[in-house]
Amino acid sequence: MNLYPLFLIGFVYILLFYLFTQPKTIKKNSFRDFLKVRFLKIGGIFESVSILLQLINPQLLRVSPTPIIMIQLLGLVFFIVGLSIITWAKITMGGNWALPGSVKDNQKSLITSGPFLFSRNPIYVGRILTLIGFELGLQSWLMLILIPDIIATHFIIAEEERSLYKKFGKSYENYTNKVRRYL
Repeated sequence: MNLYPLFLIGFVYILLFYLFTQPKTIKKNSFRDFLKVRFLKIGGIFESVSILLQLINPQLLRVSPTPIIMIQLLGLVFFIVGLSIITWAKITMGGNWALPGSVKDNQKSLITSGPFLFSRNPIYVGRILTLIGFELGLQSWLMLILIPDIIATHFIIAEEERSLYKKFGKSYENYTNKVRRYL
């Protein structure tokens, strides 16, 4: 069973999704925002190149020469669930999607509906699930390089939560008491 075309379709979806929904909140002359965007783009470029290499030649980075269908299917499930969570969260956020680690200045209220009922950070959770699913599905040793990505994401989430607390105060604190950071 060849699941690679499904991963390829998912990858194209991710590219289109981020191409047409990029947050536009970089402050002019903000070195910190510039570094964040550079870090994310470099990480995104690295992930994209490794994903393309794996889609072109699935054997290139595979742990085992023979794919194990149960692991591929598990990867596909993670991948689809991750994409679904990202899409649902982005639609729920609408125009409030901002640069990672920040909050839009004109955001009037805290978003607590949709996937935000279950996780304070569903886009990040979905992104990590998608990447884990992809690497599991292709049974790639690149699964290990996701560890620094997950750690960096944790620090970005912590910064974003500080911004949300500053902006929304007690209502954000109440929200954090009800909803988990991840899942």
